[in-house]
Amino acid sequence: MVVEARSGNCFGSTFVVKADGHAVGKFETRWFSEGLDIALIGRRQLRLEKVGWLGSQFILKREGDEEPIARADRSGILSSSWDLELSCGVVQLVRAGWFQTAYVIQQDDQELGQVDRLGWCEHGWQVDAGLLTLEEMILVGLIYHIILRRQSQHAAAAGGHAGT
Repeated sequence: MVVEARSGNCFGSTFVVKADGHAVGKFETRWFSEGLDIALIGRRQLRLEKVGWLGSQFILKREGDEEPIARADRSGILSSSWDLELSCGVVQLVRAGWFQTAYVIQQDDQELGQVDRLGWCEHGWQVDAGLLTLEEMILVGLIYHIILRRQSQHAAAAGGHAGT
């Protein structure tokens, strides 16, 4: 299965989520929060919540449930990889290569799939990981979305200090 999230334009904050080309839901980004609400077709609601004000720990929950479906946290302070707790166990989201934008989903030494941006001109991402559930693939995509957003914010902040 392939899951993707695509924005209508380069500056859009609403993303349509598709699984194998069929729309399954949508989410909207927020200006000052990394938490997200995901509305899936069939009245299912998911919520990506950031745990605590500082840090990078997130949980994915079904609306109304107390127990999380999955968890995500940075592997370390200076690491670009993330640890994800999924139904198949703990996996890592690891950068595919130094000059690549993709991240690989790994469990031990086995590659379960990958996530990457849709393209240089398109705003969104695509997850290709056949063994994961739809909700887990959405989590991988949302964490990747947060990674890209943080990278963009760091680049913008660094650009304002150039030459000083």
